[in-house]
Amino acid sequence: MRPIHYFLTISIGICLSACTKDVVNPRASTSLTIVNAIPGSDNLVTNFTGNSGSKVTDILKWYRNAMQISYDNYAEFSSYSGATYLALSQISDTMHTVWKGTLNLWVMPSTVFLLQEA
Repeated sequence: MRPIHYFLTISIGICLSACTKDVVNPRASTSLTIVNAIPGSDNLVTNFTGNSGSKVTDILKWYRNAMQISYDNYAEFSSYSGATYLALSQISDTMHTVWKGTLNLWVMPSTVFLLQEA
């Protein structure tokens, strides 16, 4: 072989050995869809923080800007994962919760959870 063939063979071998594929584990994500299917209900209001406010005015400010879901409608949330607190109340009476609890939003493919009032 001529020296140019040696050079090309070695160069190609170095280039191919330098190309490696990094293993990328995609970050898991979850989504939550809340449907207001309570006949005759007022708008549902979401509370993902709990009543952690030290004053009543803090809680009232939260509900003023919180997501409202009207009857026969839904809302989708996708920024929550892991153990997530959720309370659902009707906007007409936020002191009474329709449902509250902690959701374990760990990624499990093709899983559906139904929240029911006890």
